[in-house]
Amino acid sequence: MGNGCLLRRGTSVEFTLRFKPSIDVQSVTHEAQGEIVMANVSFRDMDPNACPCIQGGCPIRSNQVVSYVNTIQIKRMWPAFRVPVTYYVRGDNATTLVCFRMAAKLA
Repeated sequence: MGNGCLLRRGTSVEFTLRFKPSIDVQSVTHEAQGEIVMANVSFRDMDPNACPCIQGGCPIRSNQVVSYVNTIQIKRMWPAFRVPVTYYVRGDNATTLVCFRMAAKLA
């Protein structure tokens, strides 16, 4: 997955996703997973409620562009290493609304 996006421990990363769900959604969750030794490990300390990250909040309507803005704390206690990260934003019944995968380098 290449060299990866540099994430410095003890800092935070803010990012924005824009997407258009094909269904109406009442509530939204999010989850980040790192692939460590062929197992997906969820980032701890992440509140699963993603409604505060949705501009305009929940619920969201189908076929309308949604802006999702989140800040993730890169913990100092995390080890320095390269890890593939998959990030999910899910709606009702754990339906994936948008996801992405990236190579990360924790330093």
